[in-house]
Amino acid sequence: MDIHQDSIGDPAHFTMSGRLDALTAGALREHLAAAMETGARHLELDLAAVDFMSSAGIRVLLQFHVLLGRIKGSLVVVAASPFVRELLEIAGLYDLLVREEMAPPTPAAVAFQVPEMRLIGSLNPLEPGARLRMTQVPQGGGRYPFPATSFSLGFGTLGLSEHPAVATDCGTLVAAGGYAIYACPAAGYIPDYMIHAPEFVSRLDLLQGWHCTGDFAFFLDFAGTGREGVGLDALGRYLLDATEEDALGLILVGEAGTVAGERLRPDPAGGNTPLAEPRSLGESALLVAGWVGRKGGAGQVGACHAAAFQPAPLRKGPQRLTDAVTALFNQPLVEVLRLLPATRLKRGVAWLAPLDQDG
Repeated sequence: MDIHQDSIGDPAHFTMSGRLDALTAGALREHLAAAMETGARHLELDLAAVDFMSSAGIRVLLQFHVLLGRIKGSLVVVAASPFVRELLEIAGLYDLLVREEMAPPTPAAVAFQVPEMRLIGSLNPLEPGARLRMTQVPQGGGRYPFPATSFSLGFGTLGLSEHPAVATDCGTLVAAGGYAIYACPAAGYIPDYMIHAPEFVSRLDLLQGWHCTGDFAFFLDFAGTGREGVGLDALGRYLLDATEEDALGLILVGEAGTVAGERLRPDPAGGNTPLAEPRSLGESALLVAGWVGRKGGAGQVGACHAAAFQPAPLRKGPQRLTDAVTALFNQPLVEVLRLLPATRLKRGVAWLAPLDQDG
């Protein structure tokens, strides 16, 4: 851990890099205490280069947050790495401790109305130039993490064993926003899920599918104005045209009027290629992860998997991905499906970016 005090006085600004854990938390405590002894009552921490933080680091932040609060001071995190951001969100401390410095202004949101699709909404730029990279699962399968900074979909299982997954253990799986949701292939199953926890190095196993990492370039807020909502395939076509991209990766949280899909289950004959059982649901709240793309400039290809929950009105407008996904789990989890184009969406929000594909 490297700790550098960038400014002397009040506020005192510190920049850190490396690991903030049980071995280095004491050094941070000494630096912060020294700043207070010289009169600083407001401490600002830049943790953008901290690639790991344990509970020992969290305890130091909370200790000085409380100490300074008693004397009308403050400790704030003004920048956080993806790991630190996710850990504080999981611990429920993000809003308490983080006050990230304002990013450069981004271009204004672009409102749209597509009468022929009965679709309205706005496309909001997030990170100019951001892209996603999607890797197809290699033959024989793979084990992947599922932090909020990645998403996965395919035929697999939760990585709860040291042994590689076999086809008989696998079912429909989708991971997004720090959650991995899985449909057990056994009869009478109840969909299961696991929350990503950095201290446990959570993993999932995929025999077939895709794993995607990167940053999102756009935030989409949309609604279907027709009675049945907008088709999943139509929404994908519009987004490809609007962004002028050949492929897009996305995570979507939405309200569906009709859900058409397939549940994946093992082949009784013992092959690694899953069988698909058609399934349909009525009104549902959905967490969708996947991709859409153009095929030879003519047709549309892609794959989207979804966890379906009992219907509930969802929050509209700008929001953090992790907040939107976590809110879904206030509703009972119903099903996990590979979506079909006939799925109809009433409204929703989505995070998306141009997609580079490997494999």
